[in-house]
Amino acid sequence: IVMFHFPPVLPSDLNSELIKSVIASDVDLCLYGHLHGLGFKNLVEGKVESLEKSTELKCVSGDFLKFKPLSL
Repeated sequence: IVMFHFPPVLPSDLNSELIKSVIASDVDLCLYGHLHGLGFKNLVEGKVESLEKSTELKCVSGDFLKFKPLSL
């Protein structure tokens, strides 16, 4: 599991070097937050794949989760 404060990828750049590095490192789950309100339009969740590997992305911003804990 890896955690970022900011999203490691945006919908407009699903091939960023950062997300490719996360996937290449065999990270199973990537958690991130920081998105609030209108920022949810930049949300990327689910499996992101690169070179036959994948990482699951989850936004854990409190207001996105309606302040309900996410069970991992």
